[in-house]
Amino acid sequence: MNCETTDLNLLKSLKDIENTDAWSRFDQLYRLPIVTQCRSVGLTLDQAEEVVQECFIKCFRYLPSFEYSVAVGRFREWLNLTVNQLIAGHFQASIRSDQLKTAYAALVRNFSGTDGEPTGSPSVFEYELITMAFRRTQAEVEPKSWQVFEAYVIHGLKSNEVAWQFGVSAISVRVTTHRVRKILQRNWRLIQEGPF
Repeated sequence: MNCETTDLNLLKSLKDIENTDAWSRFDQLYRLPIVTQCRSVGLTLDQAEEVVQECFIKCFRYLPSFEYSVAVGRFREWLNLTVNQLIAGHFQASIRSDQLKTAYAALVRNFSGTDGEPTGSPSVFEYELITMAFRRTQAEVEPKSWQVFEAYVIHGLKSNEVAWQFGVSAISVRVTTHRVRKILQRNWRLIQEGPF
């Protein structure tokens, strides 16, 4: 499926909310990428379908008045942002403790290039994006590597404590953490860019 470009003729056809052929084509083009995006960050199939329905309702309201403009931005950027916001709604309750919030905030600032700024907490949406990146990364790396990363970075244990707990060297803890952090940062960027 190619979502590299937006079919401007399709977008024009969608201005007519009665055009069932156009809306059917829209469904064929965008349903699978949205479901795939949802599933890749840990949503169930039912949750993914909920996101699709909510997204399509927003599109149904938005597209009849949509005017393509390079200066304003591309439709795919709007769609990706909409999908990520809807996915984020499923993760709002996932960050509970202050320690986790502090660790998440440090990662968000680091990934956003604002590592040195002590003021200004990341937004709820940024916390939810990092949670999605966490789920994707956890599914991608070895369980032990993820546990080492989580113990060292998220729970704030010292490298020698993590090394003792997992039966590895302190150097191995730092190497593993660095590798997982790179994958996490890549996933953070991929989620923001989205499939569109």
